[in-house]
Amino acid sequence: MSAQKTPIVIDGTGPTPSAQEEGDDTPPAFPALNSAQRHASPQGASTLRPPATSRLAPTGMSSLRMPMAAGASLNPPAGRKKVVLEPGCSPLDWARLKSTTDLRGGVTTLLRVTPSELKKHNTKEDAWTALQGKVYNITPYLRFHPGGQDTLMRVAGRDGTRLFFNTHAWVNIDAIIDTAMVGIYVQE
Repeated sequence: MSAQKTPIVIDGTGPTPSAQEEGDDTPPAFPALNSAQRHASPQGASTLRPPATSRLAPTGMSSLRMPMAAGASLNPPAGRKKVVLEPGCSPLDWARLKSTTDLRGGVTTLLRVTPSELKKHNTKEDAWTALQGKVYNITPYLRFHPGGQDTLMRVAGRDGTRLFFNTHAWVNIDAIIDTAMVGIYVQE
């Protein structure tokens, strides 16, 4: 009897989920759709026009204010939804926790994790995700995630590589949750 061996994929090209399994990999809008960075100039106007200057002498603190664009309101643009983390959930607190605690959730050796096995770990009490072919127990990191628990739960139980890199490709995930790695993501 010959056993089929499943290849281990480490390059991030792991199993390709069906469209139903993929979930929503749309990153949050950044900058916000109505932010100053996206504020459109009037049609026909050059986008390289120099700022308007005032010939009035500055008075007090008014010289430190940014000039207002034509049609701009006094209200600041709505930004991203900010998430307030609990006390004790800073990046330094996470670094301390990861250096002193077993974050693998009882896994003692690296596992070969299939998409069907990964799907079983999709709750706040037991959350795993695959990133670049590696499977991580993200349960202990949920309360430390700067975007909040709900944002991180979007990738629980599935391959979160695409959403992760669409949202923050500059982040070195291995440096953050390396000690929570539970296995390698493999085909069924």
